[in-house]
Amino acid sequence: MANTKHNKSINTTSCNVCNLDYLINVTRGNKVRINNLVALFFTETHQELLLLSEAVEVKNYAVISSISHKLKSAFLILGISLLEPVFTEMGLLSSNSSAVSNFRILDQRVNLIFKLAKAEMMIENNTEKVL
Repeated sequence: MANTKHNKSINTTSCNVCNLDYLINVTRGNKVRINNLVALFFTETHQELLLLSEAVEVKNYAVISSISHKLKSAFLILGISLLEPVFTEMGLLSSNSSAVSNFRILDQRVNLIFKLAKAEMMIENNTEKVL
């Protein structure tokens, strides 16, 4: 548990996908800022994931590479490091046109982890207005 500025606590030990330690440190435990950043993450990332899925479908390797690089950093803000190798692989595969089926699998993994992270954050915040 990490203490916030207002003596409330945020439980970081129950997360299976997310690790909010970095976010708590950067915001100095300010729960309002954390909630705002988490909400922004899910809004913006959702849009990027839609663009990524579309790029995979039309085999736009330049867009896949660009979005996967951007998402890699975004997911790390919430401590979702288990996708780092997936985004790295997407970046590497974007120069290989024979990897289309791999992109679909990786895209599915990213979307699954995104949904799990969102569910965790809803539980973590007791379904507050954050999400």
